[in-house]
Amino acid sequence: AYSIAIGAKAGLYNQMPSSIVINATGNELDASTTSGLFIAPIRSDNTQMLSLAYNPSTNEVVTTTNPGPLNYLTANSVSSEFGQSWGLNTSLLVTVVSIAMSSTGQYQLMTAYNTVSFIYSLYLSNNYGQTWSAVSGTTLVSNDSWNYVAMSASGQYMSAVGDFSSGSGQPPAMYVSNNYGASFTKATSGLPVSTSWLACAIASNVQYQMGVSADGTFVSSNYGQSWTNVAGSGAGQLPPATPYTALALSANGQIMVVLSSTLNAGTGDM
Repeated sequence: AYSIAIGAKAGLYNQMPSSIVINATGNELDASTTSGLFIAPIRSDNTQMLSLAYNPSTNEVVTTTNPGPLNYLTANSVSSEFGQSWGLNTSLLVTVVSIAMSSTGQYQLMTAYNTVSFIYSLYLSNNYGQTWSAVSGTTLVSNDSWNYVAMSASGQYMSAVGDFSSGSGQPPAMYVSNNYGASFTKATSGLPVSTSWLACAIASNVQYQMGVSADGTFVSSNYGQSWTNVAGSGAGQLPPATPYTALALSANGQIMVVLSSTLNAGTGDM
């Protein structure tokens, strides 16, 4: 078989065909799972935007389309320079999928794919994005994913939607928090038992909230306690386009806008 081993104890007991093992640890390093490139040790530099990925469990180096850390903040604080200069936030090695923040920037919520543990979680910051922590109970498995997050102006109310029925053994749903992200509970009243959720939004006054899924566009006018599907074929109803992929609410919730990849799109005046 065509393979290369460099260094003491490189491929000592097992090395797959068409593999390269470079070992400078002094300990055994095998390539027993697949052909590829295996290197140890390797230096970590989270300030770089890498086109290669390193699996710390198998010591394998692979190419990746994952862009690495994508959470950028202004250099000194979230609002001090109005976007004139930017700095890379390296507090987490994650790929950000969606992010929301309070009006002051103190509270920030993001759904992200951890490039170290290879799982999706919700991450919360309550100090203007300086540090982040995974929200307890929001870690997903397999091919499951959080798709979108939203937050009220004060940061007290948050919502998150996703598609995570394949690995978690439960249908996808909308989860909401009314305690600054300390905990999230499943929203159920008026919502489908199982649907793929695409996006969500919260008006600044919190009373009006919105979510779009594969099975409809849902609006709440009572702080997320119950929901109504406003999509349908009746007069004045939102056309049931599939899918609506983005949405926005005015501060008081009176004006709502949804966007679709089809020609059917609409705005609502509540």
